[in-house]
Amino acid sequence: MVSKQISLLLVYEPATSKGRPMPLARVGDPQLILAVAQHAIDDAISKASILSEADEVLGEIEGAEVDRLRTILATLIPELRSQNVRRSATVTAVM
Repeated sequence: MVSKQISLLLVYEPATSKGRPMPLARVGDPQLILAVAQHAIDDAISKASILSEADEVLGEIEGAEVDRLRTILATLIPELRSQNVRRSATVTAVM
């Protein structure tokens, strides 16, 4: 079960640098939190893959960031642990 200490924050970020971000809503739905966390990991994997094609060293650095993000999120959201075990083989194949 996703911890009640985890929530999503919907923030409005003005296009100009003069405006400050403004929180609009906080969402605590566990399924949505899980989906957003997995999406964040998937985006990081995609970025690492793209960087790997352009520069192997940058790709390795970004791959380490993927691992860090996955570790932090899996610590906070235990449901990610089983999902990421399956996905880690895909990441290794991509990089």
